[in-house]
Amino acid sequence: MSLPTYEELYPYTLQSLSDGLPKAIKEIREEVANDLKLTQEQINFRLESGIIQYNNRIAWSLSYLKQAGAVTSPNRGTYRITDVGYKLLKLDFIDNSKLMQFESFRKFKNKSHEEKSAEDINNDEETPEEAIISKVELIDAELREDILAKILENSPFYFEKIVLKLLNAMGYGDGSLLTAKSGDGGIDGIINEDPLGFHNIYVQAKRWNPSSTVGRPEIQKFKGAMDDKYEGLNQGVFITTAKFSNEAKEYVNNLKLAKIMLIDGERLAKEMIRHKVGVNVKQVVEIHAIDLDFFTEDE
Repeated sequence: MSLPTYEELYPYTLQSLSDGLPKAIKEIREEVANDLKLTQEQINFRLESGIIQYNNRIAWSLSYLKQAGAVTSPNRGTYRITDVGYKLLKLDFIDNSKLMQFESFRKFKNKSHEEKSAEDINNDEETPEEAIISKVELIDAELREDILAKILENSPFYFEKIVLKLLNAMGYGDGSLLTAKSGDGGIDGIINEDPLGFHNIYVQAKRWNPSSTVGRPEIQKFKGAMDDKYEGLNQGVFITTAKFSNEAKEYVNNLKLAKIMLIDGERLAKEMIRHKVGVNVKQVVEIHAIDLDFFTEDE
């Protein structure tokens, strides 16, 4: 089963509090997870931002129920059900439309809607943080396509420069070296893994159409070129704007006296975004949350 939305968690969070006792949010999370028989994978799943999705949805479920007056928070990080909460538990199901009967929740939602687009208003399955992350993921997906398109507009030699610049940004040797434009027996670049150059990483860069596939023969040629350079345990990275076939991946996984990393177009674009190679940060959005420790008065 998929992880319930924050709305679908309403009855479970209320049921956890139905004994009338104040409970810490950690205890509520544990009880709800047990009731839903969630797996550890579902409980611990993190969004790309690092937020634990389950914890986030429980927090917003409690927050919305609190706005409706169904729960109160008598102490920092604790919640208790109210008479409104008991009434809601008697309903067949609970969602935001049911909470709209309460004036405090209507005011809260109406204020939120004034600050959101019509598209956002109709998507109540995501928490506010998840909605922001979804938009960022959409922007990044479009940006990845733009990056690959821009790479294809330039020469293969320029692509090799981009590859070495990216590997340098990822923390590989300052002494990166680009071979001649004609290539060097299947090797496009050599990176010094350590400052003195005792260990090299060989680079192959293929600027192919993103819809095409790099097969096993291309990887075998690259390995052969590595072996010609040095007999022993070689390391290489094969980077392309295209995809890799299953046979190519299987071949790499079965290598013994060489280690070759495969980076396809999608990962290439992701790494360029992550390490800010060929892209700029357009805007930074900060998400603020109440500091409960700050508002706790010392005894």
